[in-house]
Amino acid sequence: MAYDIALTINAWCFNNQNSFVKQRFKAFITGYQDHRSLTDKEKSSLSILLRGAAIRILLTRLYDQLFHPEGAFVKPKNPQEYLKILQFHQNNNVENYL
Repeated sequence: MAYDIALTINAWCFNNQNSFVKQRFKAFITGYQDHRSLTDKEKSSLSILLRGAAIRILLTRLYDQLFHPEGAFVKPKNPQEYLKILQFHQNNNVENYL
């Protein structure tokens, strides 16, 4: 479940300029913990999970850009967005906001 939380944070807690929005993060964590508390292990693992989740989406988007079939209905998304998210997580520890 902690990995799913990390994917959600990366998708919902950054704005259109790929800047981290602490208020969204706090609201998400508060709302989540109204239903299920994060364990100490999940809290201590969150930063590495956020990086891993960012890498996964970054690589998926990069793959989709490189191997996008001609005439495909779906447009590939910009992998640079998740590179910026990954760089944020490499330089910041969101566990400090818990």
